[in-house]
Amino acid sequence: VGNFTVDLSSYGDAFSILQKYNDKISSMTIILFCDNSSIKLRITAKGRVTVYKSRSSLDDEEILFLHQILLNGGEHYGNSIFEHLDWKILAQDVQIDCIRTAHKNAKSSDKKTHGVDILAGYYNPFTKRQEAFVIECKHREWSNFIPSNLSTWVEELCNTIECASTSPILTTYLEEYTLIGGILLYNSSDNKYETERALNSISQIKVPRRRHPLMIYLADNSRLEKWHSFNAEIAKIKQNSIENSFGIIYPSIGGSTWDRSPVVTPTYLFSDYILASYIKNVTDQNSTTKVDIKALFCFEHVTDDSLKYLQDMINELQ
Repeated sequence: VGNFTVDLSSYGDAFSILQKYNDKISSMTIILFCDNSSIKLRITAKGRVTVYKSRSSLDDEEILFLHQILLNGGEHYGNSIFEHLDWKILAQDVQIDCIRTAHKNAKSSDKKTHGVDILAGYYNPFTKRQEAFVIECKHREWSNFIPSNLSTWVEELCNTIECASTSPILTTYLEEYTLIGGILLYNSSDNKYETERALNSISQIKVPRRRHPLMIYLADNSRLEKWHSFNAEIAKIKQNSIENSFGIIYPSIGGSTWDRSPVVTPTYLFSDYILASYIKNVTDQNSTTKVDIKALFCFEHVTDDSLKYLQDMINELQ
């Protein structure tokens, strides 16, 4: 849309503007004034931030100021993922005490606190309960996406979940929820990504065994891009559907009852296929009829084998 200057106080924060107009604005260049100096930033609609100033030229106040901006931007990216998935953000950017001596920091000394980027919850139609996940957001250069770092990040997330489950600070947020696991979100800060290397690094993650197993999901750039497209498509469908009818189909599996709900559980988010339905008005000549539309979201390349698998799956669920 071209270059323009805008007073953010009239519209809210920059990330909110990018989220609202992500189909029209791909990025913003922002100059922030701090005392007698300034910092130039470029923020994209997908949450990536570029700083046009060297680290050595920043004073302590600027570094702290910039750290808060980058931290909030990363968490905003995590928030925006769940915009149309019917998840609730229970808490954000919370520090909790570490209560386990087995938890160590990078220097192998006792851990004092854990940082919870996002605590999110949702209703699971399969288990018929409210469940919660601790979400850790990592925005690092692609060169950091290596097995050793991934193993460390996953272990840190597991440690955070262990202390979060009994933390007095989070008790209020978890009164109606069962904390069952965590999600590690990785977004490449330098726009670099290689699928084969990513899969190879993920396959080499090593995490010590625990007495009580935890469910941990990892979403890298490839998965995040799919979720971004998924959110955009849901938004379009909701605009054209009626009666707030959009819902994900939860078939009867393992004794559960068939259900249709707007929530998208982690099981679905990390699967290749998602089934949904919604009601739409269809006009034919002079009459308008309500039609129940079935939708299928596919997150893999369509091949003959995938179509056969899909046919078998639909026949099984009918």
